[in-house]
Amino acid sequence: MEKNLSGVKTDYLYDLANHVITAFQSAGTWQRGEIYAGGWHLGTYYPNATYFSLTDWLGTEHYRTDNLGNLYQTCYNLPFGDGQTCAGTDVSPLHFTGKERDSESGLDNLGARFYSSVAGRFPSTDPIIANAFRMINPQRWNQYSYAINNPLAFTDPDGKDAGYVIFKGMAHGYGHAGILSIHRSNGSATYSRFGPASAGSPLGKGEVQTNHELLSVEFGSDGLPTPASYASLAVAVAQFENVDPSTVGILYFKTSEADTRMLDQFILQKQSASDKGTIGLYFLKGNNCADYAMQGLVAGGALDKWRVGFMPATPNDIFSALNRLADSSFELQGTREEVTHTIRPADDTEK
Repeated sequence: MEKNLSGVKTDYLYDLANHVITAFQSAGTWQRGEIYAGGWHLGTYYPNATYFSLTDWLGTEHYRTDNLGNLYQTCYNLPFGDGQTCAGTDVSPLHFTGKERDSESGLDNLGARFYSSVAGRFPSTDPIIANAFRMINPQRWNQYSYAINNPLAFTDPDGKDAGYVIFKGMAHGYGHAGILSIHRSNGSATYSRFGPASAGSPLGKGEVQTNHELLSVEFGSDGLPTPASYASLAVAVAQFENVDPSTVGILYFKTSEADTRMLDQFILQKQSASDKGTIGLYFLKGNNCADYAMQGLVAGGALDKWRVGFMPATPNDIFSALNRLADSSFELQGTREEVTHTIRPADDTEK
């Protein structure tokens, strides 16, 4: 990619995660290099030295040190990234939430859109389309707002997602359900489920089990998981549950960064309660795997709470009911993979 500013051309090289790792003038003069590990920005090469970044909880880079630990640069800003002031040489344009601030426009490149810290808003509408039933939160009606107007708690990078997983052959054909948290920024996925501590018991001590080590998810040009990634996820969760992958179905819901943080927190809290023995009873007819999965979808902004009361009783039937609300669905049936994408009319969408 090349940028032309007042006749000065700068070329950029990107890694596979779409991070700028090298910038140089078109004449071949090297300007800077960026250091990433595990999706995190660690530091900058500029011009003949290495500088390390120190961030706050949102990833905003406030301090930079040299390789001896000496303070080299300090930067401060207000909650929406506005009013940024820096002391010392600016070795990298990565500032607010670790995103690049364009020197010409003053906008921050958040990936899907550019963001104006001066206005505290996006100049363009949100490209992520979801379901109208999620419009219950008025802060999300505004397609230009940043981080649900709560920039001290949330960021708005590339987005993250949620999934409802069904194992159709379990529980005597009624099915078993779990929840997926999928991170679009790096492809990582977490699977969590709730069931009886004593396998097969219809009533007794409950237990949450979580797998943070699923295979990385890849996305297609439509922003949805590829068929190969769906198949890999299906095999991974089937192995975790010790069932045939051909019985697995996955519903995929596009959500925001803020929503999936809520889902991640929900999973962590439930797992912690289970580890402490305070998760409560498992009850086949009242507090079961499907209830847990739907609570996760509600926590993750993929399902409106009032709809839960109108859902069918069994996990398999819930899967069918949720299917029309999901952005995409997947079923691995024998050697045949079936992926369905939902196209929604304009009056049935929102962020």
